[in-house]
Amino acid sequence: MNSGGGRQLIVTLKSEEGFDEFLDDFIMEAIEANGLYCGGGGRGDKIDIVVELGRLEDDPDAKLRTIMTWLDARHDVVSY
Repeated sequence: MNSGGGRQLIVTLKSEEGFDEFLDDFIMEAIEANGLYCGGGGRGDKIDIVVELGRLEDDPDAKLRTIMTWLDARHDVVSY
């Protein structure tokens, strides 16, 4: 990885049910809680966003791993 900037992230959920709740949790717990920003959208069972990970000196790889760990812990995520 080793580069700053943004990364596209596509998340597929097990179901359309609970989409809004998942999106709220994702933004609050995985993005904002880590001082990050994102933009994009989604519908149904998919979210397609770009996450701004900051500059190289901000360790964007570690920030991305934090998001991935959060997604791995979710029972409602099929893939990302």
